[in-house]
Amino acid sequence: MGIFGGNEPVIKKIRSVGKMGCVDSGVIFSLKNGRGRLKLKRTGTIETEDYDQYMVSQLMLGDKPLTEIERPYCPTCESLLGAGYGIEQAECGELRRIADGVNAEFISVENSLEVLAPVLGLLEDGVYMLADAECYPTDGQGGFFWDIEPKKKLYEAAVSWMYIGSEDGVYLFSGDVVPPLFLYPTQSAAMMNRERVEHYRGIIGGENAPRAVALNYADGLSFLIDGHHKAAAAALEGRPVRCLLIIPEVLDFVMKSPTSAREFKRQMFGGAAEFTREQISTLEFAGIVKRWELRQMKSRKEKALGGERALCRFERRAWEEEFSESAKRYPTARQLVLERIWGIDKRYGEIAAYLEKFVTDRGKLARFAENDPFELSMKEGTNAVYTGLKLIFRRGLFMGDRRLKYAAMACMDHEAYYLAVAAMRYLMMFRGDEEVEDRFIGIISDADKYERLGDTAVDFWEDEE
Repeated sequence: MGIFGGNEPVIKKIRSVGKMGCVDSGVIFSLKNGRGRLKLKRTGTIETEDYDQYMVSQLMLGDKPLTEIERPYCPTCESLLGAGYGIEQAECGELRRIADGVNAEFISVENSLEVLAPVLGLLEDGVYMLADAECYPTDGQGGFFWDIEPKKKLYEAAVSWMYIGSEDGVYLFSGDVVPPLFLYPTQSAAMMNRERVEHYRGIIGGENAPRAVALNYADGLSFLIDGHHKAAAAALEGRPVRCLLIIPEVLDFVMKSPTSAREFKRQMFGGAAEFTREQISTLEFAGIVKRWELRQMKSRKEKALGGERALCRFERRAWEEEFSESAKRYPTARQLVLERIWGIDKRYGEIAAYLEKFVTDRGKLARFAENDPFELSMKEGTNAVYTGLKLIFRRGLFMGDRRLKYAAMACMDHEAYYLAVAAMRYLMMFRGDEEVEDRFIGIISDADKYERLGDTAVDFWEDEE
């Protein structure tokens, strides 16, 4: 599909992608004759007193740095991000050209490839995925996405591989990639228009709701290019925000021995999707090999070019509590990685249905932990089962899934403090339910229970947002 002709940017669809991981649907496409106005520009290297090295890059739109990224060479270490100019300060007619299309009802990701063509043409030549996904209007660590600090800050989601040594005393020594579902703003917070936010609140939850647009260059964090008001509306509603994620291709070639040539392992698009040789046609694979060889030659020739330091030039605002508190309704990057380690990301529905039917009191909870039908212990003991349940209650709370009510009540005063608190937090959605209310009153009226769980229990009677 040639969207532009001649020397103009040429966007060509390579293949469609169905549901996989965090991607609901997607299109892999190539870009030729890209204008290179929206790109990640290498500006230097920083070495700290502890001999840690950071590669410094700026996300540029024309001559304006939108953000600055200090990415460590250590793949398990978080990146530092700082704001540059607000995107509203960059002259970009292409963003105005797509405004009507992205604010209309979503049709399909293939149609969106056409709609976004003017902005996609601003990228550098390469292969990308345009993915439709449900993102979270948070920074991945409990902060509202648009509420950023003027100075650079470490972000847990901006990491190539999140390593987790232990959780609740369960030794894991494991980890995973962070899916690119958390958001970082490029528009100044002072541009927030409450009327626009309220407009989107009425339509943000539908399957065909208008999409935000984000570009992924920081692992689990994606930079919002368009749709800040949509994301803010989703935050007030406690919903994910539907995003069209633009994710550049990364090719993984490995050496099986010190003397062997590098061999293809996988084609990756951030933490969203990856494809092995068996999933790629022979014709497309020939293109992958060619791109890899060209990139290797280019990387040997590249030198870091200096750029304007991206000191914060965002206009800021004081955020109302309803925005700043909204991030508590969403999973963190750590939660998502833990769900992958426990296998909850793929089995939550099955586990929730089982808990609803079979775990309705303390006795059945004990039998569940002993029998461990879903292997939540991972052979690490009973504590791992309880940590798995904690993660399930957190997921149920994010989803508004009311099936876990009795399982959570069975865990309310469990000896595992982290499990009891997670169960109580989950049950906050049952305000007005007499059964649940009586259990919370029991905690508050019992001196020993109150000393242990009172701080969480009194939150049950706080006013809902």
